[in-house]
Amino acid sequence: MRILALFSLFLAASMCTHSDAQPELEIQQGERIETVTIYRDDWGVPHVYAGREEDGFYGLGYARAEDRLEGILRRYLEVRGESAAVFGSQAIQTDLRGLQ
Repeated sequence: MRILALFSLFLAASMCTHSDAQPELEIQQGERIETVTIYRDDWGVPHVYAGREEDGFYGLGYARAEDRLEGILRRYLEVRGESAAVFGSQAIQTDLRGLQ
């Protein structure tokens, strides 16, 4: 039931419209705080700027989650074998494939 509530929350968040504001993420790594900036061009392609490669990948994952959160969460449930708990009996075969 907890997975269903979490999935519903993220699904609702993904359906919200995006603003034109460019996100600036602050990542705390020990005592350091790194800044990652994501710019989107006219076609919506994210351009990630970061001081370190690891922070850039974090920003890329953030941009991916902004664009395709529902798909990411569906795959998460499939890999854990819990799709049927959310989507019903039609997802049982998907769960079984994910557990092999």
